[in-house]
Amino acid sequence: MLVLLQLSPILAAFAMLLVLRRPPIEAAIVGAAFVAMLWGLDLGVAFDPSLAFEMIRDTLVLFLGTSAVIAPGLAVVIMIERMGTNMAVANWVRGLGWSPTQ
Repeated sequence: MLVLLQLSPILAAFAMLLVLRRPPIEAAIVGAAFVAMLWGLDLGVAFDPSLAFEMIRDTLVLFLGTSAVIAPGLAVVIMIERMGTNMAVANWVRGLGWSPTQ
């Protein structure tokens, strides 16, 4: 039962996003409110510095891995936009006489 209580912030955020179709910021606020409630009721896990270090390390690895994929992708999109490649392809398709869906 304690495990479900400790998972309640995540479950609440998922419910806000998937069931109630609320914006991510509202889901995050509700999740944070659940965390505050758990701390207020003293149902949270005791602070462990070694566990906190591992969480920070894992978060950093995830952030760097995600950034290594997203940043180059954004750079390519910006480069393509500045070179006018999108417009050239759009004009070429228009010249074929196709409809936009084709």
